[in-house]
Amino acid sequence: RDSIGRVTRYTLDATDEYHTIVAGSRAVLIGETASTGVPITHQSHSLGAMVFGEDGTLLLATGDGASYEDVDMGGPRTGSSNTALADGILASFEDVGALRAQLVQSHNGKILRIDPETGDGVPSNPFYDSAHPRDPRSRVWAMGNRNPFRMTIRPGSGAANPGVGDPGTLYIGDVGWLTFEELNVAPAGGFNFGWPLFEGLVSNSNFQLATTANLLAPNPLAGGACGGFVPFRNLLVQDVLASPSWPNPCNSSVQLPGSLFLFEHARPAIEWGRGMPFRCATYAGNLAATINVGALGAPVSGTGFVPGGTSSTGGAWYTGAAFPVAYADSYYHADFVGGWIHQFLFDSNDQPTEVRAFATNLGAIVDVEYNPFDQSLYYLAFTNEGDSVLRRISYGLDAPPVAVAAPEVSFGALPLTVSFSSAGSSDPENGALTYLWDFGDGVTSSLPNPSHTFTGGAGPRRFDVTLSVTDAVGNVATRRLLVSGNNTPPQVSITSPVDGASFPDGTFTLPLRANVVDAEHAGADLSCRWQAQIRHNTHTHPEPIIAECGPDMVLDGAGHSGETFHWEFRLTVTDAAGLSTIATSAIYPEVFDCNGNSVADPEDIAQGTSQDCNGDGVPDECAILLGLSGDCNANQLADECEAGTVRTFGFGEDSGDFALNGTAGWVDGRVRLTAPNVSETGSAVLPVSSDPVHGFETAFDVRISGLNPGDGVCFTAMESTYAQMTNFGGAGPGYGALVVAIEPRGGGLQDRVVLVVDSAEIAAASIPFEVADGQPHRVRVSATGEGVAVWMENALGAETALLPRTVLPRWRVVPRLFGFGAWTNTSLGEHSIDNVRLFVSGPADHNGDAIPDECQPLSALDCDGDGVEDWAAIAQGVAVDCNGNLRPDSCDIATGGAVDIDANGVPDECDPCLSDYDQSGGVDGDDVIAFFADWDTNAMAADLDGSGGVDGDDVILFFTRWDAGC
Repeated sequence: RDSIGRVTRYTLDATDEYHTIVAGSRAVLIGETASTGVPITHQSHSLGAMVFGEDGTLLLATGDGASYEDVDMGGPRTGSSNTALADGILASFEDVGALRAQLVQSHNGKILRIDPETGDGVPSNPFYDSAHPRDPRSRVWAMGNRNPFRMTIRPGSGAANPGVGDPGTLYIGDVGWLTFEELNVAPAGGFNFGWPLFEGLVSNSNFQLATTANLLAPNPLAGGACGGFVPFRNLLVQDVLASPSWPNPCNSSVQLPGSLFLFEHARPAIEWGRGMPFRCATYAGNLAATINVGALGAPVSGTGFVPGGTSSTGGAWYTGAAFPVAYADSYYHADFVGGWIHQFLFDSNDQPTEVRAFATNLGAIVDVEYNPFDQSLYYLAFTNEGDSVLRRISYGLDAPPVAVAAPEVSFGALPLTVSFSSAGSSDPENGALTYLWDFGDGVTSSLPNPSHTFTGGAGPRRFDVTLSVTDAVGNVATRRLLVSGNNTPPQVSITSPVDGASFPDGTFTLPLRANVVDAEHAGADLSCRWQAQIRHNTHTHPEPIIAECGPDMVLDGAGHSGETFHWEFRLTVTDAAGLSTIATSAIYPEVFDCNGNSVADPEDIAQGTSQDCNGDGVPDECAILLGLSGDCNANQLADECEAGTVRTFGFGEDSGDFALNGTAGWVDGRVRLTAPNVSETGSAVLPVSSDPVHGFETAFDVRISGLNPGDGVCFTAMESTYAQMTNFGGAGPGYGALVVAIEPRGGGLQDRVVLVVDSAEIAAASIPFEVADGQPHRVRVSATGEGVAVWMENALGAETALLPRTVLPRWRVVPRLFGFGAWTNTSLGEHSIDNVRLFVSGPADHNGDAIPDECQPLSALDCDGDGVEDWAAIAQGVAVDCNGNLRPDSCDIATGGAVDIDANGVPDECDPCLSDYDQSGGVDGDDVIAFFADWDTNAMAADLDGSGGVDGDDVILFFTRWDAGC
């Protein structure tokens, strides 16, 4: 694999030497050009593992190629080249960031299955297109991955015939983003693991709330207010026990057609996260739910401990007999940051049954493999210093001893007497050890702690000392030392970068320089070794070694807002007699405070104090002030981010965010709501918004003791007339007063969550655990014009999805205020609430140019000058926009924005099939006959290139199209 994702096949001979390269040529399997490779638009999430299936096909893991720094849904991003579209690496429909993982016609975020001889997709792949075997869809085996770093095939699975479509069951380590890590299992093709609409077992609201459309999924109901293409979030639904449903976003009573590639979320076998226990999938009735591993009623046993890992690596199946029975025939999975390998037991149906702790404190693990020859596990890892290590985990073998050797001194004038120590050497079986010292000058010693005098003439001289430690059965361990006579180590001080200096937020070139002085050696006798590494939170990302004394290094300082992040540089200088000196220097992110509020810009953005809608690392108010972004309507919001979008605003960091009424108060950094009786409630109202509020997402705690008939929180979105209302339940019909009530029930009945709108119950669901236990239970609510969804945590903190998105009657999405209050039927209800997010619409941008329409002249919105804005003409069917670029086709053709060689008034890109000359619906010999019938008579229909005449160029163009098919 090279830097732009091309995979090349090489052939080795029996001696493992490069002998031939596919008959002397370079066979590029994927990525013959930049446009046909695997897009990588950011610094990570590129290509992962490659494994051969049991049927001989080649499977490749690819990341989403998107930014890890923010919610990447396409467009410019910090830390990215931002030239992928211009370079042809991305097609326009692929400019959707992480959502490429949900595009069948994209290589990103996939497990690809190809023919290892040609790179073509395999006909038994789930989305194979026989007319285009090299298209991404023909290669896709599984999708919805973020960064599937390593994968392996379960032994004994799979079929030998590639036509069967069973290369074996894949076990995949997919690296998570903000919260959850995944162990995914793909027993067959076509699985969709959900990223970025889902992370782990649950939905990812950062992307679920986005209306980004899949430009390869036309909506059959398009027209009027219904968009031309279906948003990604409507094409993938959460796992359910019943038959899944994909309602059309324009009419929920109509199902989307299966031709659009509809998917059900394939939830991970096991998930874990930052400070979170292992969790597995379960159901609450027919709906997806989660439960901690080892919890009462969980399908997976184990301790459910908090693993502390944040980077799922992958693993290997152990099928040997050397391990005890309890460790045999099971899967071992690692975490890079957690530094652990755990044992995962699966049944014959690839369902997890148990999780067991296995090995910890192993370093930053990047690979785990099973070696059938010695029946041991091996793993590769990085140390904290960036060094790489290969280690073996075995059982039942007489382990080799551990050798430890230390000299009293390692350099000095000759003759030089040095005392050596083997203290710390040991045998794992506590057996006797023998020692052999070789001092590198022909003299040896069998003493554990000998003393030796090194001699020689003038000038530096190197002595390589070796200690060999042997146990009772002949296992040997060695340790090598260096003694350098007539020599002193180099003196090294790094001059660039200066230790403690800052670096900018973006790409920059850093010269690596040092002052080096050596008393015995000239510069030509000194070697340098620079090691750069990123110290990120609790782990390290080492860069490749640079064996130069004064290199220049290109770095990227973007991202990691609110996280611990710095660069460290280690220079090792070694002289010709073997003495080395190590110097280090570290640089830290530059602190920007463009708005002068004494808070660094990245922290401003991370905390939501300042918005950074375009992800450039500059708060919007500063970008406008500096002229980096326009603000044509002077509302302090960057034009390119507010035009035609739904913005998110957060509240709840400060008591001043709310107007508190009645019994509401600000306690411990949250709004506390109490409801002493039915007619009196506390309430809190957010400030007036200048734009329509489309909905909200928030959470509240509910604490119930005994069987209250109902207890919960009431939400409403209101016109300003209702600003002082304290009882939101009485806001009046049609004003969307929503109650989320938790209802404990006795008599053996399950507790319920109930949605009430304007005093009418419109939805309810059972809660699969007891809520009237006096413990706080976190309830999370998301409400928009598309409906309300509710999640709730049990007493252990595990979240369960109670209600999927439920459409509400009379829900108005035209409010200017938002408020909420406590609600109870008969007794005291007390709740606390914080971190409210409002979804507020921005100004219209019907022509999609990222400038609010209110700032544009009419001519910019009415290209054909008929007095009707283009978007309205298209929506009303007066104008046709076949390519979905928000401009009538006639304007595109007239201005050269689209080609219409056949002069049929339709852009050629929208013609059903240019190769079907006789319009028969297929490409065959009849098209050749029809074309030459016109060509022989000089009919203008045969003027395919629009040159104004019929000539040989038209023949060439015809056969070019005809060979390509439709």
